[in-house]
Amino acid sequence: MFDSLLYGNGLTLAVVSGIGELAKSNPSCKYLSVDEFMKDFALMPNHKRICRNFMKIFNKDTKTYSDVHTENKRIMALHIDDINKLGFERWVSTIIFSPEIISEEDLKNIKPYIYSLYNYWYSFISTTILSKNDIQFKLEQYAIEILSKVNGNIMTLNFDNMLDKWLNPSHLHGSFALPYESFKDIHLFNYNDNKNFEYRYLFGGNGLEKLDRLNRIRKMGIAGYDMDFFYQEIETYNLGHLLIYGVSFGRSYILSDAFLDEYPQYNDAYLNKCVDGHILLKLGLLFENHCVDKITIAYYSEGDLNAYKEMLSHTKFKQIVTFERTQNIFVI
Repeated sequence: MFDSLLYGNGLTLAVVSGIGELAKSNPSCKYLSVDEFMKDFALMPNHKRICRNFMKIFNKDTKTYSDVHTENKRIMALHIDDINKLGFERWVSTIIFSPEIISEEDLKNIKPYIYSLYNYWYSFISTTILSKNDIQFKLEQYAIEILSKVNGNIMTLNFDNMLDKWLNPSHLHGSFALPYESFKDIHLFNYNDNKNFEYRYLFGGNGLEKLDRLNRIRKMGIAGYDMDFFYQEIETYNLGHLLIYGVSFGRSYILSDAFLDEYPQYNDAYLNKCVDGHILLKLGLLFENHCVDKITIAYYSEGDLNAYKEMLSHTKFKQIVTFERTQNIFVI
């Protein structure tokens, strides 16, 4: 048994794979993959129903017109190979939101568009697939399996609520708006210039960016993110034996190797080089304060295991980390 669980997109991918057989007769089945949805959407004619329905939501409270919609789809279409290679979330965080890759003008237009489109994708599959009785039953079975191995204190970095009904996790990076009916549904607050927004869920290229934005969100005191993991008083917080499942702790590509070679002061293994370095930083603090006893990290392949070992070798808590194959933990 584990005392606590932190899960990421790897768990969602396993669950989606598991329900795929049940959903295969559904015409929207392939859109369980956000990558497939985004690739099709980028090339889809604007008159298709999926595009029309999205435009109704996105244009409802904005001055965005169809030509902007077409231009943003064009930008996405240019990056289909990158979406295939990196996956949609990594593509957004490390490429499409980078002013070195995309012009400031294009970035200003596509950033709110991408936030809205991602929420629209999840709203779409929630309505067309996830709400079906047989799918709900299967999801409940997976949740029961997870709960049979975890005593409590479940946290997620995911935005989806696929298992929320049963797991009731804390969403450390926020969550999608459901139902999603208007672009303003995903606005958390805007900055003083009224041009930049924080959203209901958090994209970010590395741990430093995510931590900075989480600090700003916390200061605003607006509900939407579960912040205890980051900000609860340390002496009242204990994770016991923590299972980390489906969180990649992957390499951030915001700062290139060439840049880090030239400016070694930024070569921080946690915050700058890891997409979720702020999580590693917090785990180090919890370890120093005896708030976590043991950490088990689930891995899928030998490649994943080697990547974990490399990233975790820089941590303060590496001596309490063990590794276990995913299939030996949950039957999903």
